[in-house]
Amino acid sequence: MDVENGGVGETAGLCEGDCLLSLNGHPIRDKLDFLFYTTDHIRNIDFLHAGKRRTVRLRQPLEARRDSGITLEDMRPRACGNRCIFCFVDQLPRHLRRPLYFKDEDFRFSFLYGNYITATNLSEGDIRRIVTQRIYPLYISVHATNSKLRRGLLGNPDAPDIISLLKRLAEGGVRFHTQIVLMPGINDGAILEETLDALDSLYPSLLSIAIVPVGLTIHRHGLPRLRPVTSDYAKRLIPYIHKRQRILHERHGENYLFLSDEFYLLAGRKPPAYSEFDEIPQLENGVGMVAEFYRGFNAAVRQLPWRISPPRRIAIVTARLGALALNRLCNRLNKVKGLHVRKVVVRNNLFGRQVTVSGLMAGRDIASAIRAHPGYDFYLLPSNCLNTDGLFLDDVAPVHVEKETGARIIIVPPRSVEIIKFLLRYTSAS
Repeated sequence: MDVENGGVGETAGLCEGDCLLSLNGHPIRDKLDFLFYTTDHIRNIDFLHAGKRRTVRLRQPLEARRDSGITLEDMRPRACGNRCIFCFVDQLPRHLRRPLYFKDEDFRFSFLYGNYITATNLSEGDIRRIVTQRIYPLYISVHATNSKLRRGLLGNPDAPDIISLLKRLAEGGVRFHTQIVLMPGINDGAILEETLDALDSLYPSLLSIAIVPVGLTIHRHGLPRLRPVTSDYAKRLIPYIHKRQRILHERHGENYLFLSDEFYLLAGRKPPAYSEFDEIPQLENGVGMVAEFYRGFNAAVRQLPWRISPPRRIAIVTARLGALALNRLCNRLNKVKGLHVRKVVVRNNLFGRQVTVSGLMAGRDIASAIRAHPGYDFYLLPSNCLNTDGLFLDDVAPVHVEKETGARIIIVPPRSVEIIKFLLRYTSAS
């Protein structure tokens, strides 16, 4: 525990390194408990100092939500005990950084960061806590509501019946988003229809369903054989989902069922614009990524000059599906005289050709793509292919790619408006 100098925590006698035990008699297990119970007036504080338990009873209770000056240590996520047949972590090569191999299954991180959980490790105490402390929305991986099939998909014979669990949460006032990782020939067809029907019974506690294609790498040695989602498969699926969406809209006055943009791009179709949403549900799951990319595009392009001088050659580095989404932007930028914009598509050698999203591009693969397309003034890379330390998945930094290729790399947020802003900064009209 850290205690701010001059803060109310220090005033109460707490010191850095002390262990907070309870507030007003409520045990403090982690940051969520702390945030929940500091919404009340704080009268009693129990803590450990130098191994001894101390209790402070405040004469003047601290006001609710007042900054306490106390910072608790970061929570450690619970590990996942499932052996999902489609788990992406199990398909990673062995030489990547260690944290990438950790599989979390923690309802607290689901609430805080939108991490998906299967909810297979929720105890009775966890469920009571979720309901009591209103820890929602949660993000729950369903995949199938048929219990036997779901247990097989998760590789967990003890996985609880998901609909019974979700009903308990719904009865407690908990709301949740869900996802279905679609595996051709396994949880589609009649199984998918059964799953969608069962989830619909949970509306309005059910906030959304995102259907995403199974991700397959070349590192599936010893794992069950799975079929990829193909272009033809996506073309057949989209009309069925659109029909279900119309039914949901007629039934509830809104639609909560979404396909990730990958299905539309694979099918050669334009993803929905989602113009009716101020905030697109399940954006991090690939739903509405293209729509989000183009938000503000029409207003931004009006700022572009008709000509620039000196001429500029710009490469936008992306993955195969990202290149399809960039067509509209590149076509418009190339209308500016003196500006030449090209998409440089990265072949994913780290994970294999089935992995086609820009967020999973590796530094060495990016360097190979740049070397194959030399001569551009700038190479733009989306920020979503870097971690918080500024490294690609293979621990290569952009500066190393620059040294290896001689290219000038610019990292930009994955939005058309940001790319246009960059061009306006680094070019001049004539």
